[in-house]
Amino acid sequence: MRLIEIGVVLLFLLIYTIYLPRLVIKQDIKSIKLIILEITLQNIVCMMASDAFNYSIAQLIILYKEIVMYGAVFVFFFLKKKMTIKKYLFPIIVMIFICVPYFFIGSASLFTKLICFRQIMTPLILILYGSTYRFSEQQIKDVLKYIVNLGIFQCFFGLIERFVLGDGLWRSLNITKYMAAKGFSAYIFNNGMPGNYYSADLYNYVGMLRRLVGFLTDPLLTGHYLAFCIIVLLFTRVYENDLKEKCAIILCTVTLLLTLSKGALLIIAIGFIYKLWQNNKIAAYFLGMVSVSAIVLMIQGNTLYTLTRHVEGLTTSLSTEYIVGKGLGSSGNYANLYGQGSETGGESFIGAIIGQMGIPGLATFIYAVSVLLKRIKYSDKTIISSMVYAYILAALIESTFSESAINYVGSGVAFIIFGMITDKTSDVKEKMCLE
Repeated sequence: MRLIEIGVVLLFLLIYTIYLPRLVIKQDIKSIKLIILEITLQNIVCMMASDAFNYSIAQLIILYKEIVMYGAVFVFFFLKKKMTIKKYLFPIIVMIFICVPYFFIGSASLFTKLICFRQIMTPLILILYGSTYRFSEQQIKDVLKYIVNLGIFQCFFGLIERFVLGDGLWRSLNITKYMAAKGFSAYIFNNGMPGNYYSADLYNYVGMLRRLVGFLTDPLLTGHYLAFCIIVLLFTRVYENDLKEKCAIILCTVTLLLTLSKGALLIIAIGFIYKLWQNNKIAAYFLGMVSVSAIVLMIQGNTLYTLTRHVEGLTTSLSTEYIVGKGLGSSGNYANLYGQGSETGGESFIGAIIGQMGIPGLATFIYAVSVLLKRIKYSDKTIISSMVYAYILAALIESTFSESAINYVGSGVAFIIFGMITDKTSDVKEKMCLE
């Protein structure tokens, strides 16, 4: 097994090292598909690297996508001639500069500050990276089909992992060593498996439930990736065959349900309500009210064991103590994991921003994303732009109660597509009618 792991890791590094210039400079269909594949494979290859090599190799694989993203953005906006940062992207640059003074506030280590800075910048750098591509409507549709096809593969792998291979697969890949390399040893159960591979939400009714983990090596990441695939399938026609389209939706939905990801289900619900709103506002409004009422009742009755923790992640960051922020590395799950601990912002991406950068940071972040959302909503009435709007809006709503709502591996592809769409809204020549 160790020889196989060494071979896979070395092949991975060789291929992506050879294609690194293309990923950063070429900006074509092949390069975007390769970086999407790298994002998808990252965790499983890192797991093999952690077992076969030292931690530095796994870290290199994790950082590879950042090298590509930041490198491509730098080359495109600062080195290529006649390339300027467009007005609608300027708020993102402002957000980056606002982060700078927060590096010098608080007592967290530089490493913790950098980890938290990376987390906050994730959606913004993905958007900037996507905006460097100059794709036609058909090319973007081709990328979406590729993303969905990877999702279908993840479904089959996930079902085999969940019902056939089980925990033995992850133990054979030495998941304990992988979690230790990431600094997550505290989240390992006494059976040697990560705690988030099981759900305690329905513990009072059925006990602990094993979640479908999938190829992304994390049930939450797999759930969010499949949520994007389902939104794509609901809004667009990536397959010409209706039966294939319906089977893909059913397969992705069943697999997503088995991940037991509440956030991914919330994204699907919001996306479906948004699509319904386009055709029947009354029905969408009614369904929305029913959904909100059900969530409130579950929170009050503590029906889902972990739901209250997600709510507290936001509410604890709203005290006056955090209005101006306490500095990078002071709030959120990463502050708890790598820093000296935090009592605020855990389990909430928005809460983590407030705790670290206060209202100024949150206001700038929301403004930066809302400018782009308005751009694709009012400037480009295509199916794809409506689909992207629905997913990004849903992910932002979820991010108020979930810190994993926005991440490179699970929802990263959606933010890259978001960046692509924002660039082409001003010169769309062929409009696709809404279904």
